[in-house]
Amino acid sequence: MNHIYRIITPLLFLLFLSCLDKSLPPVVAVVDGNPLRSNEFFSTINRNEFFKLKYSIRREKIMDFVYIYLAEKEARKNKIVLPIDEINLLKTKKNQLCIDLLARQVIKPKLLEVDVTNKIMESLKTERFVSEIVVFHKFSFGHVEERSPLEARKLSQIIMNRLQSKNITFNEAVSIYTSLPVLKIKNGVVGFLPYGSYPINYCDAIWNAPEDTIIGPIETDYGYHIVQLGEIKQLKNSFTMDEVNQAILNGKYGVFSNKMEDFASDLRKKHNCTIDTVAVIDLYNKLELINTHKKMIFNDLSKVIYNKPIGSCNNKELSLAWFIQKANQHGQINSASIHAPIALLKNLTDILNRHLSVQWVMENNNINKLHIYQKVHFIESEMLKEAYIKSELEKSPELIESNIFNRLLLDHEVLIREDFLNKN
Repeated sequence: MNHIYRIITPLLFLLFLSCLDKSLPPVVAVVDGNPLRSNEFFSTINRNEFFKLKYSIRREKIMDFVYIYLAEKEARKNKIVLPIDEINLLKTKKNQLCIDLLARQVIKPKLLEVDVTNKIMESLKTERFVSEIVVFHKFSFGHVEERSPLEARKLSQIIMNRLQSKNITFNEAVSIYTSLPVLKIKNGVVGFLPYGSYPINYCDAIWNAPEDTIIGPIETDYGYHIVQLGEIKQLKNSFTMDEVNQAILNGKYGVFSNKMEDFASDLRKKHNCTIDTVAVIDLYNKLELINTHKKMIFNDLSKVIYNKPIGSCNNKELSLAWFIQKANQHGQINSASIHAPIALLKNLTDILNRHLSVQWVMENNNINKLHIYQKVHFIESEMLKEAYIKSELEKSPELIESNIFNRLLLDHEVLIREDFLNKN
């Protein structure tokens, strides 16, 4: 009699399912009367790729999905807890999904503005002859001076004022203020630049300025630039709007990174978040006392004792420990180099930007985050499955994984939906 009930109950349940709202995602399988739906299943495998598979392979994929579902339930029933490194890995994946969603739904739709594309298309028709003076500082890329960014900005403004007042010629200014030998030897000459070869704000400033003018200071990651514009060379090459748009979507010309930074900057202002560059310099000075500091990565900071606040957010001080904790949840940064002050500052800023961006996505009710929840849940389920298998093998070393799976199936009623399997 019990055997009859075991057969009839799932069949009755399937009949009940067929009467439910047709808008619900299709049922892939029924486990102990619980429907596993396609929206969960397709967080584990690409929908189009799945339906290209043969019938037998489709069934295997669904059974793999069922196995993970059952093993996760057993892991939770047995109170198996994931180790901290896997919890951080799970958070890293969730955070990256949030940032990808932000980029896809919020940033990318703003990239292909007609006026931006047209401006780039026009700029690509010319090259600009450039000579420059670069005032470097402690956080410059490539060439570092001991002065702070504020001191560098003040010095660059003094140079610009002297040039505008005709107190000094450009060549004289190069001789006095340029610290980079190659620029000094060449009288500051960089040569002809194609659009997009330098940071976007640098290129835009140059391409918006007339020939034979001096402009600046222009701030980039390389320092503060004072630029003398020479000849404008007309080019024969031309690009279509589609070609330029595709290049922008691929990250070229700095439009995407610029939009992302604008978004992050607005978030930092909203939450009153700052990085204390004086504290960053102080921290880096301590790192320089370590013989191997040039080879250090961000994760190595967990071994460094530094008790002063490095930044603040929402009127709360942010310690080095806070940044290290967040870096563990944004694993891409943990292995990043901190060989120079600018690298350390960039990583700290990136952590803060990522933290604020994920927080914004999670709190924004206008963004559909269902896919993120499903994907993260599946990743966690896979981790718990592996933890469950490990615990079972420790109890019974003679078993293999397929034995554990078969034992699970004996304890549960599983029905694969044939209508889903046969779908074209």
